[in-house]
This record gives sequence, structure tokens and C-alpha cells, in this order.
Amino acid sequence: MVQRSTSLDYRLPSTVESIQQGWLISCQSSALISGLLALISTVLLVFFKAPDNLSTPPKSSNGLVALDVVGFCSVFLNVSACISCFILLDRLGEIPYHAARDSNVPLGGKIAVPQHRILRIYGIGALWRWVVWYWLICFIIGASCVFAQLLLYVWLQESKAIRIALTVLVGFSALPMVTFILAPFANILKNEDQAPELKSMSSKSDIEANQLTPTSPLSSIHAFPSVRPPGPGRPSSHRSSGAPPFHGKMSPLGLKEPHTEAEFRVSFSGNPG
Repeated sequence: MVQRSTSLDYRLPSTVESIQQGWLISCQSSALISGLLALISTVLLVFFKAPDNLSTPPKSSNGLVALDVVGFCSVFLNVSACISCFILLDRLGEIPYHAARDSNVPLGGKIAVPQHRILRIYGIGALWRWVVWYWLICFIIGASCVFAQLLLYVWLQESKAIRIALTVLVGFSALPMVTFILAPFANILKNEDQAPELKSMSSKSDIEANQLTPTSPLSSIHAFPSVRPPGPGRPSSHRSSGAPPFHGKMSPLGLKEPHTEAEFRVSFSGNPG
């Protein structure tokens, strides 16, 4: 098996490098947030498991079970999201090496594919998209479980007024996460709404460009029929129109150059001076 060579001075294209850096920042931030949420979930789980910290009546035993289930789910999902971020960071860091070993990757130009396809072309790996989806699911559900864990505790321990107030507060605090989830769908709808408008603007700009394009002098010359000298079996155009025969010479563009003023008037007006 022939081992592929590695280019030691290879550098990623600027667009690919910017995509890589953007994902690196996102994954690093997510790993930090997921780690903190996993720590908070563990502390809350230990706190809620202590019998002295809860004053729940026996009829709310189902609520205690739900609190334990949500607490464990929060810990496991946030830890899984943190581990997924480490895997994504490792794959992102290996992009320059894999691209340097592949001589078929494009070095410039344009490409009409989404981000994950661009990263796959440059060596991110076939499982990149699935790991990203796994990370997003674990991150979103794990963070939601932390809110649910706190909200369950409030509904088990506090009065009705506090329950309603804190439920509204939790809903307001979850707005950034809801926006993060719905942002891709909003972008898709926005692009679909702008597509007809952009198409009409493009057609209008093409029409305006055609109207403003100056006419070339050569195009007006070639609009006239070419003048060919009479040959055997072909009558002269000047004789058929009653004009005197032409005694000048032909220009490089195929036009006759008159020698006299009378011939000049005849060649352009068609009538003798």
C-alpha cells in the first residue's frame, strides 16, 4: 500500500478556516456550559435526595420520583453533551492534516454546498453531522432538565403564588434556548420569502444593464451588408442602382474608401452628387 504524502506548507482556504474557527468557538463554549450544568445538576440531585431538605407530604411521592428522574437525566445528558464537544473539537483540529494529505481538495474558487459538506470535503469525517445532532439533542434536553428540576422543586415545596411567578420566570429564562432551537427554521422561511424578490431584482438589474450598455462602433459597421467587388457573372451594385462605378480601394473592414468627394457622397447616400 502506497502511503500518501503530506504537504507541510498547506493552508486551508480562508472561508474553510473561518468555518472551522467558528465551530471551534461554539464547541468550546458548549463544553464549558455543559460541564457547569452537569455540576449544578449533581449538586441539586444530592440536595434533593437529602430527606431533611424536603417537606413533601406523602401524597406527592410521584413528584419526588419525577424529581429524581429529571435530576439523573440532567446529569447524564449534560455529561454526554460535554463529551460530544470533545469529540467535535478533536475532529475540527484534524481538518488541516487530512486536507494536506488529499491532493483533490479545492484550493479556491466557489462551491455551492452547505457548511457540513464543505467540512466533509476537507476531511472532517462522515460521522460529523450525526455527532453534531447528538450533541445538540443532549445539550438542549440536558439544559431543559435543569430548569425542569428547579421548577419541580418549586411546585412541590412552595405556595401557589410562588409557583405561578417562578413558572413565568422559568419560561422567560428559556427564551434564548427557544430562539436557538427555532433560528434555523426561521432562516429557512426567510430565504424562501426572499427568493422571488431576489429573482425579480436580478432580472431588473439585467434589463437595466442591457439598456445602459453602450453600442460598439464595430457592431454598427457589421449591421450593414458587406460590400463585395463585382466578379464574373455578378453585376455591380453601383451599376444596378444607377451610380457610377467605384474606382477606390477596399478598407480592412470590407468598406470602400472613395477617392473623390463625389464618390464619398455616392457611397453613403446612394445618389450621385
